[in-house]
Amino acid sequence: MRTNRLGARALAASVALTLTGGAALAQDPVKIGFVTELTGPWAFFGTSCVAGLKLADAQINPAGKRRIEFVTIDNQTQPAQAVAAARNLDVQSKVLALSGPTSSDTALAMYGYAEQNKVPFVVPVAAFPQLTKPGSRYTFRI
Repeated sequence: MRTNRLGARALAASVALTLTGGAALAQDPVKIGFVTELTGPWAFFGTSCVAGLKLADAQINPAGKRRIEFVTIDNQTQPAQAVAAARNLDVQSKVLALSGPTSSDTALAMYGYAEQNKVPFVVPVAAFPQLTKPGSRYTFRI
């Protein structure tokens, strides 16, 4: 009998936390950092990716649901700029994950940051094999 009461209390507490926490979560969007080439030699690919994100916004963010917000930063097709942008998004913007680079050079630079700082990193276009070498724990290619 005592075990049943403890179980009922635990269930009630978890439901209460879910309901109160759920209301707060519905207010805050899930932020994904999107560091891509908006200027430089690979700008065509980066701007195409951003256009796709904007097009998909209505489908991935239905009314009444927690929003997914893409925070986009130009990496200028420069690896150093890509790492600086990734760090900024991780530390300042508190993004849940990183994505975006279409150039293998910028993707490799972000790969190092993501793996070292344990930030999930989804590579949408760049195809350099080292991006998903054995032992990569936080980097994924689609």
